Amino acid sequence: MTMTVEEMFDYWKQQAVREGESYASSWSDLYAIKMEIYEIGKRLKDGDHVIDIGCANGFSTMHYAAMKRLDIKGVDLIPEMIENANVRKEKLAGNIGSHVEFGVGDITCLEENNASYDVAIVTRVIINLGTRDAQAKALEECARILRPGGLLLLSEAMMEGWRRLNAFRAEWNLPPYPNLNLTIILITNSYFPPLAENSCWKKMLIFPAHTMYLRASSSRCYPRRSAAKLTLPSR
Repeated sequence: MTMTVEEMFDYWKQQAVREGESYASSWSDLYAIKMEIYEIGKRLKDGDHVIDIGCANGFSTMHYAAMKRLDIKGVDLIPEMIENANVRKEKLAGNIGSHVEFGVGDITCLEENNASYDVAIVTRVIINLGTRDAQAKALEECARILRPGGLLLLSEAMMEGWRRLNAFRAEWNLPPYPNLNLTIILITNSYFPPLAENSCWKKMLIFPAHTMYLRASSSRCYPRRSAAKLTLPSR
């Protein structure tokens, strides 16, 4: 059953209150988060002006800031998430060479200037929007704030990744993983060609979250194949 916008807001507010600074405020699978941070982080470079949209409590944002010297801003719709992010920032400020700030923001109506970022990171945000129109508007906003030649990095639950996950499960005689992702609106590759044609930026990389989960599951079965090289705290 699809959540309403109000139910979705309340769900993530409760997550922020319950989980505090824990990685679990955005996703319970730390191993998959490690892979996500590694894959996205290695595509950032020193000096990039970055926006992390849907930053939750800043867990990943602060790791990106530690990996490279960035000017990075994390935004999230939930004020309680941003409060936790600022607490994390204060604790780690002395160990980070990047400029970091956090603020409340709505991906469908960002308070950012046109063409103001080199990189936009969007992590499991699009799937939480209640309609296809809202999802498309969010992607258009990402395109608007990117500079010409900018990079959009998406880690989202996608239909293609969900299918690959279930193909993997079938190989191990496991039942299919149901599509129960909150809004039950998985994005598809068909979204992206029209967006790219109408945008001045030309580079976009998509990390299907279900595929991240698939890779994490594979690495649990075969530990030496792990692609994650970061050592992250459990909380």
